[in-house]
Amino acid sequence: MIHLILMVGLLAGNPPIQCEDARSTVELRNCLREQVDQLDIQLKARVGEVENRFSGRSLVMFARSQRAWSLFRDIQCESEALQYEGGSLAGIAGLECHLRLSQTRFADLLRVYLGGRGPG
Repeated sequence: MIHLILMVGLLAGNPPIQCEDARSTVELRNCLREQVDQLDIQLKARVGEVENRFSGRSLVMFARSQRAWSLFRDIQCESEALQYEGGSLAGIAGLECHLRLSQTRFADLLRVYLGGRGPG
């Protein structure tokens, strides 16, 4: 079942999830939570780098866009999780969404604001 969940994500065009060793939905959820937590740390660091480059109106607009993106991510992922409401896949769907959208935001921050510089 876990492999099926991972395959559905890949077929939907999502980046690969590094949880192939998970043998249950609980293990998969824990693995995804760890990945989300790690990515959130990296994302916050990149946001800080961007904020340090700006002042005045640019800083205000970036901060507004970041808050709007965070709200969008949270609502979108809750909506996706609700597709499985009451089932064990609800939490997994929400975490996978969080990963997917955060990976995209991370890439956008690098491309648009940080000149394509990778993590580090």
